[in-house]
Amino acid sequence: MPEQNEPVKPPEPPKPKTLIQKLCEVGQELTWVEKRGENKFHGYKYATEADLVMAIRLELYERHVFLVPNVLSTAREDVTAKDDPKAKRKAITDMNIEWTWIDGDTGEKLVCHMPGCGEDASDKGTYKAITGSEKYLLLKTFLIPTYDDAEAMSPSDKKKLQAEVAEQRMATLGAKKDAQLAQSEADAEKIMKKAKILYIEQEEKYQGEFLAVRGEPIFDEQMRIFFNDCGAGRFRGPRGIFFKLDIRYAKDCKAMAEKIGYTVKGDWNP
Repeated sequence: MPEQNEPVKPPEPPKPKTLIQKLCEVGQELTWVEKRGENKFHGYKYATEADLVMAIRLELYERHVFLVPNVLSTAREDVTAKDDPKAKRKAITDMNIEWTWIDGDTGEKLVCHMPGCGEDASDKGTYKAITGSEKYLLLKTFLIPTYDDAEAMSPSDKKKLQAEVAEQRMATLGAKKDAQLAQSEADAEKIMKKAKILYIEQEEKYQGEFLAVRGEPIFDEQMRIFFNDCGAGRFRGPRGIFFKLDIRYAKDCKAMAEKIGYTVKGDWNP
């Protein structure tokens, strides 16, 4: 097989995260949302859309994730009490909204549907329906708990609850980091145990001017840089890939290889 000059290939970039992986990372950064909104007429508390957005938006943007709404259908129904002539005119607006999560790095998309409903006496029903759809999309997508009794807590009780949540979160992150560190150490040990052999061999056809350098593995980053600096060509021959190295750099090649953990073999001797 004839020799073919091949350019040195750089290492492959790490595989990008999927959209689901990014959304899971966002979820890990969230704890709980206190119900700070209050409906005084009906007497109940609720988590506001603003609180949810403030907790989530920067986490999404940091990971280049965008959320886009698309109204699929809308209907408006008059609900004014017919037996009460003094009652104000009211209407219910029902909407079906499609929300699309878009990964700005990969272009991956995830489509969700969430209905929305808004009651208003004027022209705000549509916007209330959109806000309600968005709020429950975020609540249910990230499984965010809301605390009904948080408003009734004393300041010290609130701090205690927040501290417990923070401690639980730190423990989870700590366990995750410990697992990642253990895996990294195991991978490093596995790599160290793998033999690294460099063969520096003479080829009759090069008439003592060049040497053929093969390795297992040959694509060590530092060795690639060394071969580039020496102008060594990369070829594919009957025995696989090798570098055609000027014999003037042979001693430096041997010293570099041994420095980074290679065992040097072959029929060339300095």
